[in-house]
Amino acid sequence: MRILQTNLGRGRAAQNLAFATAKQSNIDILIISEPNKNIVRGSEWIKDRQSNVAILFTNKKVEVRKVEHGEGYVYLRINCGAIYCCYISPNISMRECEDKVDEIMGSVRRRKEECIILGDINSKSIQ
Repeated sequence: MRILQTNLGRGRAAQNLAFATAKQSNIDILIISEPNKNIVRGSEWIKDRQSNVAILFTNKKVEVRKVEHGEGYVYLRINCGAIYCCYISPNISMRECEDKVDEIMGSVRRRKEECIILGDINSKSIQ
């Protein structure tokens, strides 16, 4: 399984380049934090509720069995395992950041299965 995960800062040109790179490099899953919202409006993209994370399967042999859309994350159960794709903005409070991490990890623990957690989880410091 070949995965490309990147943050694009909403740039159209950057997203087009990421897609071209994924195709050229035989990437199976393209995961984007801060995607261009106009590009990911299409039905091919799986997104979180705010379109801060978007996933595109470039290999049609990867079978999506279950999808859960959260605030800042998407859970995917695919034929070869489970993946969480996450994004947490650096522009939120420490409390909001902790709440988002707790929400994601609570979802992970409830599933009681091994999974991969990928994403752009901007850290916060109380100091």
